[in-house]
Amino acid sequence: MKPLLSLAPVFEPNPADPRAELIGLHQRLFRRQRRLIELSTAPESAELRRYRRRYQRAVRGFDRVASYEEVLRQALAADIVYVRDYHTLRQAQRSYWKLAERLAGRGRPPLLALEFVQGRYQPAVDAYLEGRLSEVEFLRDIRYWRHQAFDVWPNFRPIFELAQRLKLRVVALDRPAGGPRSLAERDAFAARALRRAIRPGELALVLVGQLHLAPPHLPAAVEALLPGPRQRLLLYQNCEEIYWELERRGLEHAVEAVRIGRDACCLVNSSPLVCQQSYLDWIEATREGEQLESYAPAQRFREAALLLARFLELALPEPADGDGESASALDAALDQVHVHAAGDLSFLTALRSRGRVRAAEARALERRVLSRESFCLAAPARAVYLATSSANHAAEIASEFLWHHFSEDEGNVRSLVDSFYARTLEKALGFFGSKVLNPRRKCRHAPQLARQLEAGSPREREVASYVLAHGRLERGERAPEVRAAYALREPEVWSAVTRALGQMLGDKLYYALLRGRIGKGEIRSLYFDAFEEEGAPFHTYLYLAGKVGRTRIPVRRA
Repeated sequence: MKPLLSLAPVFEPNPADPRAELIGLHQRLFRRQRRLIELSTAPESAELRRYRRRYQRAVRGFDRVASYEEVLRQALAADIVYVRDYHTLRQAQRSYWKLAERLAGRGRPPLLALEFVQGRYQPAVDAYLEGRLSEVEFLRDIRYWRHQAFDVWPNFRPIFELAQRLKLRVVALDRPAGGPRSLAERDAFAARALRRAIRPGELALVLVGQLHLAPPHLPAAVEALLPGPRQRLLLYQNCEEIYWELERRGLEHAVEAVRIGRDACCLVNSSPLVCQQSYLDWIEATREGEQLESYAPAQRFREAALLLARFLELALPEPADGDGESASALDAALDQVHVHAAGDLSFLTALRSRGRVRAAEARALERRVLSRESFCLAAPARAVYLATSSANHAAEIASEFLWHHFSEDEGNVRSLVDSFYARTLEKALGFFGSKVLNPRRKCRHAPQLARQLEAGSPREREVASYVLAHGRLERGERAPEVRAAYALREPEVWSAVTRALGQMLGDKLYYALLRGRIGKGEIRSLYFDAFEEEGAPFHTYLYLAGKVGRTRIPVRRA
């Protein structure tokens, strides 16, 4: 089932208000991506249009903001909890996994009911949970590659692992159906499967596609077969209209959930843009054709660069005087950038053959590729490598490209200290740019790093220790470990430390901009500064950290 394509409200930005500009930018991008999705899908049936209208009526607004703890308490008191699945969005399945784990931890281990598997393969589900089938055999027996429109097993594997670990039962809800009543038939089949599976007093946690959650659909079909007083909770996720309203009120960053009437809530853990992009990623991975291939990854990188340049006023409609340039000049510069997707190492060979990188630099780039790091190479290489299909990565690297381009940075030779902070500033601008296009993106700050220091892998603990030591240095405390960080011998650790510091600074720059603690003009000026003078990267970092260091970052647990 294709994702819901509700209309984003047309928002007229106020040039004097950065938040208003961002809202306008997000909604323009939403409409552009919606058009791409519409072009890629078949016309809707009459039944699908009816289902969509009922769903939209159910989620067109909300009553009040709620906490995740409040949602969890209501789920604990329910008999059936219906959870909205956006099939291609990993966060949707992860949220279901998290809720199942929390419910079990509070003394109500749920029955896991999944649209992921067709009901006729229930014996294979039971055999896999009992250890009588391997993963490969399980996927073979449920005809995964034949029936699944989306390759989402990596997202569902943790749910099955949780069921095995906690001895939770899993019931398969889906069935093939066609014709004018296919959706209603699927709801009726799922309702019958739930009636057979639910034991007295048991809590059922049901994960199904978004349109099935509307009260007249699957919930009504279940109640027709399971009469009597039953407490239900409809748990939607990331409804577009609700998100736009939260963004209009300036609440989209911190809100975990909202209430929609007495028995419905909506979790807010991803933006509509990220949901759309997950679907577009699937299209790119499964469809053939020139139009779709041209969109990824080069088109995504290009669009992110142009959107960010427009927001930051880096490239102007007409030739600019001073430190700007024309939009057409930026277009021409982007034409010269070679964008490569994950696993495509051909650009390394091409760069070596053209003499644009030395052998040692090529080996360093190979290590970055193997570490699944996305990066942008300055002139004369003019190459971009995107290690994942993530829209966040494309936006982050696009922002870094804008810095390289407008500052005319060409990989200057710097001291150890200046190299450390120049890289940190580059990653800060990259993360800031990705936040402009996806405000829901998160990064780890001191509290998360402290937990990583306790429970992370050896590499994660090492990185966390250096980053937390740097925080002490910024507070004026002694931190001799920082000097060692400047000269780390392992490039991967050095890269991870500077990236973590940069992301923290970029996150604070974004929220400081929204709260008026730093102006857009000052952030814009950073894109024109190559930090060439000795000590400039270090002093610029300390200045920015001091200016935005006390900016409060919204805490989100959902």
